Amino acid sequence: VPTSEEGIDTSLEDLSEEQQLLESQKEELLARAVKAAQDDDRTELHPIQYGSAVLFSDGTISTAHQKKALEYGCSLDAVSQLVPALDEKAKHGQIRPILLVQADQFGIAHAPYAVARAFLSEHGYEHC
Repeated sequence: VPTSEEGIDTSLEDLSEEQQLLESQKEELLARAVKAAQDDDRTELHPIQYGSAVLFSDGTISTAHQKKALEYGCSLDAVSQLVPALDEKAKHGQIRPILLVQADQFGIAHAPYAVARAFLSEHGYEHC
């Protein structure tokens, strides 16, 4: 927590910029997650397709889709597929995820699977 007035003003300024970015990109983020879901070409294994998208503080968006396996528990979920992008951005210091969404091919938002939820919370991404 910043202790000087100057530090607090900067934090509020950053929050305002991130909030503006978030508001302007929410619909785009959902649309990108839906488009990513449609990249899943293994609907014979399970008819629901999942995609994910994450908006970063630098304004970039990364997407991924679920990689289905015949044995459902061995599928690689859409949110976990974003881990390389999250890690790469974290290397650049101040670039952090603002919002992450997972949706199916119909545009319905879904909570991340347990593995992804654990990763996000254990690696400091629980806020997105």
